[in-house]
Amino acid sequence: MQSLIALFDSPLPRAKRGLRRFARYLRRAVAGDVAPIDGIGWPSVVGLFAAITVYGSVAGPGFASVVDRVAAASGFDVELHLRGNEHTSPLDLHTSLGEQTLGSLAGLSIEQARDTVEGLPWVEKAVVRKYLPNRLDVEITERAPFAVWQRGSQLFVVERSGAVIAPLPAGGFTDLPLIVGPGADRQSAVFLKQMKNFPSLQRKVGAFVRVAERRWDLHLKNGVRVMLPAEQHMRALKEIAELDSLYGLLERDVELVDFRVPDRIALRLTEGADERRVAAIEERAAAVQKRLKARGARL
Repeated sequence: MQSLIALFDSPLPRAKRGLRRFARYLRRAVAGDVAPIDGIGWPSVVGLFAAITVYGSVAGPGFASVVDRVAAASGFDVELHLRGNEHTSPLDLHTSLGEQTLGSLAGLSIEQARDTVEGLPWVEKAVVRKYLPNRLDVEITERAPFAVWQRGSQLFVVERSGAVIAPLPAGGFTDLPLIVGPGADRQSAVFLKQMKNFPSLQRKVGAFVRVAERRWDLHLKNGVRVMLPAEQHMRALKEIAELDSLYGLLERDVELVDFRVPDRIALRLTEGADERRVAAIEERAAAVQKRLKARGARL
């Protein structure tokens, strides 16, 4: 085998490029980096490509793609086996590899294919193996989605570190927290971990908004906005959770709850809240008077 490799790697006047590609492949085969598929031994594979090489030495300068063309014409279309993917489709993989396969695996560089696959948005790590004549195994480890980050009008899926993975697909990742604003991508991991100490409050939040890269606002699903201080926000979160548990603060006619000033809570009621409160008081007063009159009539 080594002598065959040396022969193919020698500087022949014709077909040098094709011969060198095959010589590199044989080196990887000897090193155990690639293997033929079950049922097809090395003698058959070497015999096939030796015949192709002899033809190429006669055919002239166009031999660079002869190996791939003959392999494809012989029915060696690439058969892809993809494992470890949840968000990476086989179509994405085929498209990314593109002409590297050229209908066969004879000229495919494992290193180049791996680098190409690891360049896909969701792929963190890839292991690529090829088995002649036509099987390509790709095992990938995907990046872990942590949150959906809104930057302006754009939405992205990000990792815990804040690194962008990919644009948010339509209707996807509705279970991930929504973080908004500059700096939210980098600073949300610690804050969202702290929010787990207040599960009832966390369930009510629709978006975690980073303001001026200094502090957080909580935009609740019912429209209430909670403004947290830049410092001691844990104290404010604890107080909000207690007030909501005792008095249902966040379920009342409140539009904004401001905790930015120490030792003071500012509230802004929703539009029409005063009128509704006065109407409710008058209704209760009328009901009390009606009961008193009925009681006096019985006496």
